[in-house]
Amino acid sequence: MEAEKLKLSEALSKKLLDTKLTHVLQAFKIDEISLAEITPEVEAVRTEIHDQQIAHFCAF
Repeated sequence: MEAEKLKLSEALSKKLLDTKLTHVLQAFKIDEISLAEITPEVEAVRTEIHDQQIAHFCAF
């Protein structure tokens, strides 16, 4: 059950991240951006989300 919750949470986090990135790209009207520019930001956001999830799950 916990593994399923974590998997779902990770999937939702990924979707949220994709949505935020799309919004940022549209806001700045950037047509091209390199993977080298995206990757560090994606990893930072994923780490932040993961840390929040772990803190939330540990609270129970």
